[in-house]
Amino acid sequence: MKKFVLILTLISCLCPHTTHFANAKNSFYAKIESGEVYFYSAPLSNSEVFEIPKSYFVCINADANDFWQATYKNQTGYVKKEQVSLMNGNPQNPYATSTFKVFVNFSLYEAPNQTSSIKTNVNPNQSLTYYGKRTGQALSSVNNVWYYCSLYENGHEVFGYIYSGVVDQLSPIATNYETFTRVEEANLSQNQSNNYSSLSTKTKIMLVVAISVPSAMILYFLIKPSRLNSSHKRKRSKVLQRKSRHSDYYEFDEHDL
Repeated sequence: MKKFVLILTLISCLCPHTTHFANAKNSFYAKIESGEVYFYSAPLSNSEVFEIPKSYFVCINADANDFWQATYKNQTGYVKKEQVSLMNGNPQNPYATSTFKVFVNFSLYEAPNQTSSIKTNVNPNQSLTYYGKRTGQALSSVNNVWYYCSLYENGHEVFGYIYSGVVDQLSPIATNYETFTRVEEANLSQNQSNNYSSLSTKTKIMLVVAISVPSAMILYFLIKPSRLNSSHKRKRSKVLQRKSRHSDYYEFDEHDL
């Protein structure tokens, strides 16, 4: 039973590393080449968070059926596969870098409307990082655009929406002209499975050691008990033989002498 448990432990030690090799991949970026491409909080069409600035990128993390799980700046979410172009390269400026301030005290909201929860309050001295825009509650007759953004408060990044009508000093978002060779989805999967060969020698050595050391220890404990048992049996056999020799004697009757 103990051997069976140890074998299962050995398998469990090896499996995570095997999975790591299978899922290892290079970073792939997808370019936003058209307008109205949204970043989603879930792989659902009704979970839009913001419209990603055109010409920029998202970093692809995983396949999610009709979506890619992706990262944009400090947010992880989803993009529709049909709306982005996979690129074989690492852009120097993958994300739009734009900041702004407000000219009046306002609140950062959970959703693009004033009926949602307030995340925090914003004053004109604070700088906010722009992520993208989304339509929401119209606080004026001509404007229903809200900005998804973030600011730092007590060392933590707070995300939410702020009405664009109170925004001042929004820095221009320049067009990103970086482009690379397009990658087909099938090629992406193939590259993910072959990534181990592209690891550095140092990383490969560390991975081999990480697998070998626990495996060797478990194999040692599998073999050691049987060797101990074999040695114990040999010693016991010798003792029994000695006892047998000592017991081989004759009894003499003194009248026979």
